[in-house]
Amino acid sequence: MGFIIFKGYQHVDNGAVAVTTSKLKGIAHSNSTDPRVGDRVWDSIDLHVPPQDNGAFFLTTNVIVTKSQTPGTCPSVKGPCEIDSDCAPVETPYHLGNGVTTGICNQTTKTCMIRAWCPTEDDSPPIDGDYARLEHTANFTVLIKNHVYFPYFDVGRSNNLIELVDKAYLSHCRYHPDNHPHCPIFRIGDIVSLSRPTKDQDAVLDNDAYYRSISRRGAVISIRIHWDCDLDYNETECKPYYKFQRLDNYNSNSAPGYNFRYATNYREDGAEKRRLVKAYGIQFILEVEAIARKFSFQQFILNIGSSLALISVASILSDIVLFNLHKNRKFFKTHVSDSVAVNKRPSNNTQSNHSTTSLNGNNGFLKDKGQISTVS
Repeated sequence: MGFIIFKGYQHVDNGAVAVTTSKLKGIAHSNSTDPRVGDRVWDSIDLHVPPQDNGAFFLTTNVIVTKSQTPGTCPSVKGPCEIDSDCAPVETPYHLGNGVTTGICNQTTKTCMIRAWCPTEDDSPPIDGDYARLEHTANFTVLIKNHVYFPYFDVGRSNNLIELVDKAYLSHCRYHPDNHPHCPIFRIGDIVSLSRPTKDQDAVLDNDAYYRSISRRGAVISIRIHWDCDLDYNETECKPYYKFQRLDNYNSNSAPGYNFRYATNYREDGAEKRRLVKAYGIQFILEVEAIARKFSFQQFILNIGSSLALISVASILSDIVLFNLHKNRKFFKTHVSDSVAVNKRPSNNTQSNHSTTSLNGNNGFLKDKGQISTVS
């Protein structure tokens, strides 16, 4: 009956085609005296970089901005020196990756002079105490659109479930695993809370404090959309559910979190310039697991045949185990031999009784015949 319990009578299509897109919205604010960040408003266009990513999206939660860089010669931020020989060899890419060495030690900064984009980046942690310098990023929302198609059954489904939601509902709903499990709009802070590891070094923090702790350095979080559709029921019962998991090593002391750099190049007064941004943030990976099942007569017959074959095989295997592998195999062999002998005895007795009866019958017949003759 196992194939019935586990629905072995159904054909399974796990070759679904899936397409997932996302749209991020929100406003953040930085109020800092640090010139690398400043006092300004940031919207989703500023913080959603790159704007289009295959199966993922990124939200900036902390930044270091190096403004008005121009090609030239300047002291490196890192690379201490006392004399020029400390900056050798000359015309070699500096090992910290900022530029090319000139062989000159700047006696004011006590760092090596390099040819690079100047001024060089100061990437010391951009935090005010324990807080990232971009506020309110937890309140950003993301609309996730997911479409799956099961080619074997020619069935397509979308997480914007038309049967359950309308434009009015989508305008105000926010995903909640219990209250709104099918709303495709997610608050970033809620995703981070739901992906929180059950055992982590920040277990004592509440959800808001936990979000602030990862917004400083960034993180990588998986959003998994899972479809498990039993098409023996109405297609409208085929609905997705969501799982969230933090993927990066949050206990690592080596390069924790997630960040990358990007630049905007431009010309000003005939000079080539660029604006360099080091973005810390949360990389969200969108994953889809989709499977559909439906009754198949062919699959049903195959499983019935397999079950019957297994019954006969089970009998053979049990004999092999009992008579050859079990520690009491001698007992079982003796017991079976005795049983066979007992089963054979009734057959011999029956033959003996049959013979005796026949002889007695003949003797009686002869005796009666003799008596008749005597009477005559």
